[in-house]
Amino acid sequence: MVDLARAVLKFIPQGEPVTLLDELPLEGRIPGSERLIRGPYALESIFTFGEGDVFELQGKIFAVAADYRDQDGEPSTRLIISYPDELRAEAAFRNLLDKLDPYLKIIHKQEQGFVFEDYRQKIGRVERNRSRLEIRLNLIARRSEASRSRPQLLRKPAAVSGGTGLI
Repeated sequence: MVDLARAVLKFIPQGEPVTLLDELPLEGRIPGSERLIRGPYALESIFTFGEGDVFELQGKIFAVAADYRDQDGEPSTRLIISYPDELRAEAAFRNLLDKLDPYLKIIHKQEQGFVFEDYRQKIGRVERNRSRLEIRLNLIARRSEASRSRPQLLRKPAAVSGGTGLI
């Protein structure tokens, strides 16, 4: 049976390589943690942003995700969604803001993104860069000595965290 399968495989042309996961940075990525997401149910296994298809994937747009460890060994998750154009990315970003889960509290907002705190007091960041949304999840919030009620965002060089330097 195995010989028959090998013989048949010789006549099947090789398809194009899958390149979706190439969008995920290699540095700090935990091997085997990569995931492809095409809708809200697959996304729920990673994080709940709100009800329904908040990123407007519509079963047609793929998101990619992976788990990472920073220089201190702290885990986080990165989610990247590339849209066909900037208008779709902007619409998805606005939809996310409109339908954001009430348990997620926005603690810093800019035109192209926002930083939020979840119910576990972990920090997340959403950034829109042209036709792409980049989301970081489960980042650690350090509490300042002066205020235990408000998280103080960690800062890393922009080259490490990407974009603004906020994580």
